[in-house]
Amino acid sequence: MSSVETPKNEEGTAAGTGLPSADEPQQLTGRQRLAAGLWPPR
Repeated sequence: MSSVETPKNEEGTAAGTGLPSADEPQQLTGRQRLAAGLWPPR
């Protein structure tokens, strides 16, 4: 766990970033991948 508590929304993402937090890298959803530009794979 990080030393700083980051508020997370219901999808387990860091609040305000729309990206997965460092504590929950596996919680990425398909929609979050699209938003992050990680899907489809290049």
